[in-house]
Amino acid sequence: SGVNAIGFQYVGFIDATNAIDAGSTITNATVISGTLTNQGTLNGKVTVSGGATLTTSGVVSVDAASTNSGVIANSGSFTVASTLSNAGSFTNTGLLTNNGLLSNTGTLLNSGTLVSTAGTFSTSGQLTNSGSIAGTVTVTSTGEVTNQAGGNISGLLAGITGSGVTVANAG
Repeated sequence: SGVNAIGFQYVGFIDATNAIDAGSTITNATVISGTLTNQGTLNGKVTVSGGATLTTSGVVSVDAASTNSGVIANSGSFTVASTLSNAGSFTNTGLLTNNGLLSNTGTLLNSGTLVSTAGTFSTSGQLTNSGSIAGTVTVTSTGEVTNQAGGNISGLLAGITGSGVTVANAG
């Protein structure tokens, strides 16, 4: 309770089973294995290894180059101010704000709000939206964008390049 782990090169969580409470701040969190639940604040570099899970209803502020090879489930406030490379699975039911570079080569499911008006958002993976996306989405390579009924993308689907690009819009 009320833990502040700041100033470290990284803070590693192996076989994570506990929650970071609302009064705690962790800088440079690395989820190596298990499921880490965040109700507090994560900032700096955020890394989720393959097979690991980060579930967050708190605040995440990525302000150093970060990667997700596992699973991220966000129902809180998640801000990319630097670079986030998603090669795993990212589910957003909260607020995802991209002011940097959000690169998706994995799966990104959005039923919340994704704002990328001040950043660059590119996908060569799968993007499924039933919520709201504001900003330009650049689809490359074999990227897939599925905008489901009730989904809204207010911006451009730009840079659609590649032989296997698929865009399906029911929203």
